[in-house]
Amino acid sequence: MTLAVLLAVLTDLEDGRALPGYPRAVAVAILEAVEHDREPPVFGSRDADAAVLGLWAWRESRLDPYAVNPAGRSFGAWQQGRPCGTAPVTQQARCFLHLLHAGARLCPDSPGAVAWGACHARDVLTGRDVAELAAERVERALRALARVREPLPPLPREPGPSADPRGGPEGHV
Repeated sequence: MTLAVLLAVLTDLEDGRALPGYPRAVAVAILEAVEHDREPPVFGSRDADAAVLGLWAWRESRLDPYAVNPAGRSFGAWQQGRPCGTAPVTQQARCFLHLLHAGARLCPDSPGAVAWGACHARDVLTGRDVAELAAERVERALRALARVREPLPPLPREPGPSADPRGGPEGHV
């Protein structure tokens, strides 16, 4: 995946509006983490992993590697505890990717659920199962990636110059 594609995925999540936070820094960190990951991809491909990391950072901090939650216990783009959440943004991305790999082993049906601390638990804000919430995030990231990769429709054809040697349409000068 290129930086431009990942930024397009993030922009898609924002419905085309200007991206908040530090999108370039977070995107570069994601690409660095994914490209140097020694484990197989969590979500089927490196691009899918990058899209999921991007969605998670967008959802958790609005792409702000300096974010601190109101309780002061979660930090950074992915709202992680110390030391990961307070590390440089590339290390934050590596830590979150490592967490997703652990999630793939512990919660194969919903690797992202471990971000809430368990494979199945009730989210304190919504009361919903964290596995469902994680699956929805992954699905949203993968849909954004698919939309960005859709071929663009052909541009409308402009009427070309007249075939009339006199220069005007239907022989008019």
